[in-house]
Amino acid sequence: MASACISQNLVPNPSFEEYNVLHCGNTQTKSDFNNATVYWTMPTNATPDLYSNLVDVSCGNHPFAKSQQATGSQDPKDGDFMVGLITYSERTAHFCHDYSEYIQVKLIEPLITGTTYHVGFYVSLADKREFASNNMGMLFTELPITSDTCDFLDLKPQYNSTKVITDSENWTFVNGSFLANDFSEYLTIGNFISDEKTTTTYIYDNPIFSSSTAYYYLDSVFVEPVEDLEIPNVFTPNQDEHNQSFFIKNLQENRWSLTISNRWGQQVYQSRYYNNEWDGKRLRPSVYYYYVKHRYVNIEYKGEVTILK
Repeated sequence: MASACISQNLVPNPSFEEYNVLHCGNTQTKSDFNNATVYWTMPTNATPDLYSNLVDVSCGNHPFAKSQQATGSQDPKDGDFMVGLITYSERTAHFCHDYSEYIQVKLIEPLITGTTYHVGFYVSLADKREFASNNMGMLFTELPITSDTCDFLDLKPQYNSTKVITDSENWTFVNGSFLANDFSEYLTIGNFISDEKTTTTYIYDNPIFSSSTAYYYLDSVFVEPVEDLEIPNVFTPNQDEHNQSFFIKNLQENRWSLTISNRWGQQVYQSRYYNNEWDGKRLRPSVYYYYVKHRYVNIEYKGEVTILK
């Protein structure tokens, strides 16, 4: 049976598994982060952290570090690595106006003007920081972002998550879509809204490490074009090894749902994550009606398909 095509992720090293060197401890300088990771960099002087299960547990950047300044405990979503970012800071005496941390990467290829992109990542709140916040954004630019300060970047991201994420036990799927209007080649992730305009929820009083910040673990970043589907109007499940299933070209794995109804409007097949597996073998030859919908982007297709045997 033919399978769906795999989503084309334009983000290199999306789960941070590729690395140059392993360092013990949290990020202190740009070189700490930039030398450790492959493709990803720090665009400002604010210092995101690279966590790894491969360092000793005594290191502050181990996901289950025992140090007093540990942010909490969380397994990476995928593999052995993840990144940690401050998205909000209440420290009035801080040397930055609004301190926010960012990570940046050059995409595998530039965006295409007029194409819809599905974008996102997974986050989990660090359970030993005081706040949760909203405003985790994805900014796409034609040139890399560079700044010699640790202030927040007052820029408008193409996608921004407005929900305050408070789950510190599980990974939350954060995703959205946008229509590209240029050929951007760089992605920057972080909070692009001032602390004053960022919504927060008080979570936890940490007497050991009073950071007064919102801090999130981040993993599994993706940027994928939503390609136009090519949907057949007939297929023939007759055991001849040709055209055996309702095969939709450009169908990205686990991104689309499918509902099939007969001519009387009765549902005869439904899949929340359709991967080209429906063969219609238990149905008689006839005309049926399909409804294909992207699970996360407002794109849908309706039409009819004929089963011939």
